[in-house]
Amino acid sequence: MPYYEDLVKEILEEDFGPGTRAKQEAVLKRLSINEEKTTKKITVDLRAILLDAIRVLSASGKPVERALAKLNESSSIIEEYRKRLDSPFRRWLDRILGRKPENRTYHVEIVDPATTVAKPMMVDFDTLHGKGVQTARVIGSYASKSNAAYARLEAMDETGLYMLLERNIGEVQNMVKLFPALHTYFQEEMDANNRGKLRGVKLEVNAIRNAVLKANQLRHEYVSRKEEAEQLKKLGIQ
Repeated sequence: MPYYEDLVKEILEEDFGPGTRAKQEAVLKRLSINEEKTTKKITVDLRAILLDAIRVLSASGKPVERALAKLNESSSIIEEYRKRLDSPFRRWLDRILGRKPENRTYHVEIVDPATTVAKPMMVDFDTLHGKGVQTARVIGSYASKSNAAYARLEAMDETGLYMLLERNIGEVQNMVKLFPALHTYFQEEMDANNRGKLRGVKLEVNAIRNAVLKANQLRHEYVSRKEEAEQLKKLGIQ
């Protein structure tokens, strides 16, 4: 074990050999340099983690748009089906009185994955669709580093980036939990013969959830690194 023998020899020379003080100072200097290098390695660009998380979440933009398009199509089919079931007199009366169609609202049940308990909720579909498409396009615009939307992100400070990421994750999560419930509702409202006209959103929901999962992992990493950096700062290491 030549390495071990050399190490022992070096230690003995430093502690007991000639020029002991000079050798010890040289070793301490080397350790100080190594410690400085280690400290520098601890420093992490936390903004970069947030930017990565926002870009990862941008992958949910297109699937959200596709899911909303499919659900809007299903909603239109359901509304036409209901009109056919209405009495001709009621349709005539609505036309004579000039009644404007109200927003499409649906009573759905959201199943909590943790407890499997269904919670009733009324969904204003027109509002969901309009705001959802807008949100999806904004989130999706962060995918490319070469566009103006990403340039605006790079100009934001760390706090602003974190708040944006947290808000976008929340908005996407709130939408994606409604998509399966709406599809189930439309299926139950449609007669069996025409149920095949309704397109499912399972692929889109899976893609959205994966993007949210990865973005959340980066968000948690950011929080962990942030706390670590603050602790090191208190200790005077950073």
